[in-house]
Amino acid sequence: MFGSEGLQGYCQPPNPQDCSAAGSICPEGFVCQARDAEFDGYYLYLDDWTAGTLTDLDYHARSPVAVVSKEKSDLTHTFSGLPYGRHFSARIATFDRSGRISEPSAPSSVEVPNASGEDVPPPTGVRTVVWVTRSPVTGRDGIEVKWKPGAGYSGFVGYRLWRSDSPYGEFCALTGGGVAGLPVCKNAEDLGAAEVTTTWEMFIDDSAEKAVAYYYRVQTS
Repeated sequence: MFGSEGLQGYCQPPNPQDCSAAGSICPEGFVCQARDAEFDGYYLYLDDWTAGTLTDLDYHARSPVAVVSKEKSDLTHTFSGLPYGRHFSARIATFDRSGRISEPSAPSSVEVPNASGEDVPPPTGVRTVVWVTRSPVTGRDGIEVKWKPGAGYSGFVGYRLWRSDSPYGEFCALTGGGVAGLPVCKNAEDLGAAEVTTTWEMFIDDSAEKAVAYYYRVQTS
């Protein structure tokens, strides 16, 4: 930018150096400015070691993308909804106010998520694929939803995929039997005892409307 008298730019030391307030090596007229104020928080990363080597975690996060952003004053985090029976480690990086990110830390010890403790544990690691997926049945573009079982189920019938256009709104379950092979979204009171969306650990919702945000839940039946 232009300063007074049409001059452009600012003076700066020709050889910037690290410094500390206790023993400043700054030239006369300069002060040691701590960079602690620039530190803004943490990024947490999950690594999946289930296969015995580091692999992309397809059902919760995809390394090296951070899965959680934390404020600098928040030094703990509890992961929930992680896929049953898989093995994870975590890494942490710091970021500053300008968006610069440090190298991640070394991985933590490998841990296996605790079971939910419910009689019928819900599916875990539910996620939607961020790109449009074409249904092999109807040929329509849709939203692909994936998940992992919450346990080794006995008496398993299938999964119900529930959908809503609001995270706090009423959810309906996607079932078959619609026109041209499209799923029908039924309220809970209209569902038969054995009606499920699929027996697979994924489903393509090709009845979803364009430019509408949807929220999904998965239930074991």
